[in-house]
Amino acid sequence: MKTIGEKITCAIDQKTEVITITVQDQDRLVCALMADSARQHLEDFIIQYRTKKAKIDVLHYQSLADKAKKEYDKTVVRYSSFCDANQDVNMQSFLSERDQLENEMQMKYNTYSAMQTQLEAMKVKLQEKTPAFTTLQSATVPQKPAGPKRMLFIVMMLIIATMVTSCVVLKNEMHKLLIFYKKII
Repeated sequence: MKTIGEKITCAIDQKTEVITITVQDQDRLVCALMADSARQHLEDFIIQYRTKKAKIDVLHYQSLADKAKKEYDKTVVRYSSFCDANQDVNMQSFLSERDQLENEMQMKYNTYSAMQTQLEAMKVKLQEKTPAFTTLQSATVPQKPAGPKRMLFIVMMLIIATMVTSCVVLKNEMHKLLIFYKKII
């Protein structure tokens, strides 16, 4: 993995906020695939990094809105049950309790409505914090590999092989000459 990381470079232009990903390897197609994969991973990381707090806020307000909705629904059921049970009663105590339940129901609705408004505001904030990416130039397969130069490598190996072969041949010839001179002496 360390060698892959060394083959990928990432340059950021602070002025234009353009990120340039460069990959160098022997295989041109591998370079293009690695650049595309690095771009996708970088996009995912940046989106996650910039939206983490906003996502937590959305989840928090979603739970508060759900809780407020349940409380409102319970209050509506209590109010409706009370009104149904005491339809024809005109006593002041029943009317006062009905008004109190109605006020409580209205407060629960106001709380629920406020939580829904906050939830929508947090969703908008999440959308604002989510960066938009535009690929200015997609990964391309270069005509020539930019990595290690094959021709230079082949020429160097040829020179080294020639030198090693020459040394082995010279050694054998010297050995034969030495044996020949020993026979003469």
